[in-house]
Amino acid sequence: GVFGLFVHDRVAGGWQVAVDNAGLYKIFYDSIGASTSFLELLADRGLGSDRIVPLAVVEFLAHGFVVAPETFVAGVRKLRDREILELVPGRPEPRILDKDLTFPSADGPDTVLQYFADLATSLRDRRVSADLSGGFDSRLIVGMLVHHGIDFEVSITGEPESADVVLSERIARLLGKPFFPHRQDMSRLEEELALVFLASDGQHEIRGFPRDRQNALARLSRGVEVITHGGGGDQFKDVHVSQDFPFYSRSAVNYERYYALRWTPVRLPEPLLGERGRALLREVRARTLARYAELRRPTNHESYDRIAALLRAPEFFGRYFSNYINMGLDVVAPFTEARIAEIGRRIPPWQRAMHRWHRAVLTRHCPEIAAVMTTDGYTASNAARYWLPDLAGFLCNELRRGARKVGQRLLGRTYFEKAGFAQTNPPDYVARLRATPQFAAAFHALERLGVLAADAVPAGLPDLHVPRVLTMGMLLAHLEGRSATSRAAPDTVIA
Repeated sequence: GVFGLFVHDRVAGGWQVAVDNAGLYKIFYDSIGASTSFLELLADRGLGSDRIVPLAVVEFLAHGFVVAPETFVAGVRKLRDREILELVPGRPEPRILDKDLTFPSADGPDTVLQYFADLATSLRDRRVSADLSGGFDSRLIVGMLVHHGIDFEVSITGEPESADVVLSERIARLLGKPFFPHRQDMSRLEEELALVFLASDGQHEIRGFPRDRQNALARLSRGVEVITHGGGGDQFKDVHVSQDFPFYSRSAVNYERYYALRWTPVRLPEPLLGERGRALLREVRARTLARYAELRRPTNHESYDRIAALLRAPEFFGRYFSNYINMGLDVVAPFTEARIAEIGRRIPPWQRAMHRWHRAVLTRHCPEIAAVMTTDGYTASNAARYWLPDLAGFLCNELRRGARKVGQRLLGRTYFEKAGFAQTNPPDYVARLRATPQFAAAFHALERLGVLAADAVPAGLPDLHVPRVLTMGMLLAHLEGRSATSRAAPDTVIA
């Protein structure tokens, strides 16, 4: 599961604090204590914009997240998967202990199937809502829930005509499950941005969360207690090593290519950056590549997979999951479980190509939904009658992926996207964000920080980076407001 754990020693009076073994749930700490809210911790300490870390700001603009343990504010850190925070009365500062995350070497695909059986037992009496898109990961989870007799509803966010929504509804009807699609309501976009900023704890780029927050509130109104999510399923695919195709399982690792294609497919335009911003961007890249090297393993696929699981997933998925939990929704994301993800990484990449693991499990346990077409252009079935058409669909999809990466790198825009993908948000969503007064204020705030150039033109900012600039600007405004309050009341002491 995704959780934070606080253990109180009633005899000694101290605390031990940890997060789930995948590092997904977010707990923040400083030299005094810990909190499940970044913004509340800053408020309690009276910290303002003078404590902002510009390097972290640029890292967020470049990647969409800041790798743990760093945060945007000096002296405040995020607790990582392998850490236990110990707070002892009388000790001047917290202490970090190591958590043992060694998993049985005998773990294999059967362990994953047993996990789903155990998960079904824990969900038996809960109100479950399953995220379901037109792809493989969420479909496999739904198939296993069906196989184990779990009752659930199906939900998705997106435009009604998008391929993901259409396929999700088709599968829900096939299974006889209630279907609850959610289309983002943008009638109060400007007013909602402040609510979304607070609900995401100032940490989550304002791109997908506004629509997902609306859907989460709708789920809560229906009495949903738990949501299932397919995030992390790429650990059972060859996604993170596909840029080295066909040289899988080689010892050579090209971190620069991986960084360019996987972490920064659309680059933050250097002409928009000030001199300080350009220097920080170079530092972000160098520091990130050094972090990659620390996770080096004998082969390229092992190295890339560990980078994705240990650096990116805790931030990319963890922020969403933490937001949901803090809103009152439990989250089950089987593929991000540390033990399950490691099993996926043990499977050789050629055995993961074309989603072979997913297809085998789905065909065996829920063949009726395995045979339904995916948004990748082929089915999720291993049945012989689909082999040739699925192979053709797979090759077309790979060509489209390659063309998409070329467009991102050379033109800063995403072309040849799979059908329906761009309709997750309304078509004019980013344009509407650009037109908000919050975005204009955010752009100027980053200019004052020296990250963006004084003569930078907002129109030159790629769509991908618009929500990131907006989030950072709103955080700076939030902290500047706190700094102004502190200056106005210098005698105020916050415990």
